[in-house]
Amino acid sequence: MRAKLFQAIIGVVIVGAFIYFLWVFAKSIYHLFVDWRTSKSLDEMALAFDEKRREKLEQAEQRLNNDCDHDYDDLLHAFPPDVCVKCGLAKKRPAADCDHVWRRVPGAIPGSRCESCGEMHGAAAKMEGAEVQPENEAKSGMDAEP
Repeated sequence: MRAKLFQAIIGVVIVGAFIYFLWVFAKSIYHLFVDWRTSKSLDEMALAFDEKRREKLEQAEQRLNNDCDHDYDDLLHAFPPDVCVKCGLAKKRPAADCDHVWRRVPGAIPGSRCESCGEMHGAAAKMEGAEVQPENEAKSGMDAEP
């Protein structure tokens, strides 16, 4: 009787271990499938990213193809770094919404202003705040009109 009970316990342990190993095997097959599917989708995303990057580089090349002999050396520092002093375009498109086209600000103080958004750069931008005065400034008592 003891031998049969011992054999039954051994049999249950062996069958349990076999079922456990089948479960682990099935689980590993499932994870391999999930990993393969994820890898496939990541490869598709990488191809799409490479295509967008290629298009962006082509657009950047076309952006600077404007029959200008680009000169990026600004001795007066009136333009931002890496901006052509002839056409006003930067070597790389800025991250902001505006693709700045810089033009030199007239005057003795070196500076430049974007044609599109009006952003200032250089010493003129720092001095502009001091030069601008409100138009509706209250007049003194003697200058007041009746």
